[in-house]
Amino acid sequence: MFEETLSTFYQKISQADKFSIYCAGEFAALAVQYCISKNLREKMDCCVISQREIFDVDNILGVPVIEYCDFSGKKNALIVVAVLNEKVRSEIRESLMADGFNNLYLLSREEYSAINELIADFSADIRSSLIGLRKDVYRLAQQLQNVQDYIDKRLYHDLTYLVKNINAVTETHKANFGPYKGINKGKTIIICAPGESLNKYEYDPEFVHIGVNSTLLQERIKLDYAFLQHFPSEKDSEASNKVFDKRIREQYFYALKNTKCVKFIGQLLGSYSYTSPPFGEFSDGNFKTYYLADYLDNDYCVDIRYGLIRGGNIVLSALQFALFTNPEKIYLVGCDGYTNGKRMYFHKEYDRLFRESISDTMREDINSIMRDHHISIKEFAEHSYPNTEIIMVNPVCYSGIYNETTTNENGRIIAGKIEG
Repeated sequence: MFEETLSTFYQKISQADKFSIYCAGEFAALAVQYCISKNLREKMDCCVISQREIFDVDNILGVPVIEYCDFSGKKNALIVVAVLNEKVRSEIRESLMADGFNNLYLLSREEYSAINELIADFSADIRSSLIGLRKDVYRLAQQLQNVQDYIDKRLYHDLTYLVKNINAVTETHKANFGPYKGINKGKTIIICAPGESLNKYEYDPEFVHIGVNSTLLQERIKLDYAFLQHFPSEKDSEASNKVFDKRIREQYFYALKNTKCVKFIGQLLGSYSYTSPPFGEFSDGNFKTYYLADYLDNDYCVDIRYGLIRGGNIVLSALQFALFTNPEKIYLVGCDGYTNGKRMYFHKEYDRLFRESISDTMREDINSIMRDHHISIKEFAEHSYPNTEIIMVNPVCYSGIYNETTTNENGRIIAGKIEG
């Protein structure tokens, strides 16, 4: 099926004497990998970018990346434009044609998806190229670590740790996320966050449910998936002058071991905190590990089999996974935010225990920061998953970002929505 989608493109490049790829982003990198897999490396002249930035790569798997001003390609040579954004793709086409380049091939979104599927496991060449990548990153990081105003030491630490362990991250995510790619196509997912408004929602077995953190402690909603990144810690309680209540920890362990669903446990890349789930207690094969960066401000990964989960909030981690399963709709329930710097939990007893034993007082600007995160992931979803709609249910602090709806007197989600 995918080969059929790419038949026109393959015929075009295989018949060309030489061709270049315009752009050097993710799409272009995939195109290069595809061409190499088809034994067309010798036909590829270069990748062309509009203007070089300081951190731009100088080659993609050995194919040189050059600026347009240095591009001396023949006017009749084939140029493959590998850009997903339709507006940008159109602008590039017009610019190239104005300069006399008329032999153009504009790769489509469908061809991008087909290439991605075909070379999803085309990782041997990427891994071998990491040797050179590591040298480049180490050289850059060594320069940056001496400029304290330019880079934080922790960021340098996470950067070098990522380069050292990218293979392990990839293998883990391929194994643990891979089986769920597109598995919920056409379905509706409910992401259950532990905010007080979760109580307004009545469980609907027709939907797929993903719970995060303390929603594991409830039994009213049957979860299909659970995400955990925050774990009760005695040291965290000591640091915040709280009284640690081991019942919270015991309830977490009991719920995790006895809840029958797919359970994902998030681990920080290259660092840990007192509230991170202890790896030794969650690496016995009953839980699926995934990695997220603490200080590394990475972008959202299009294919989470081959990159990090972006940190910031566990709802966003669950949302990245939900998008990866390609549903028709995703409802955010209980995603309330912080009122007066505190979160109101869905259960009064849990609320009391958490407030007494865990530091839950946040900075005054936490809602503003989280709002920016939600806006960012919404933009990512609109681009990478345009057929999936995200809807906020009974919004509290994050109104006006997504499309919105409410629950009725029976706790069922109302199908109609308020445009966000």
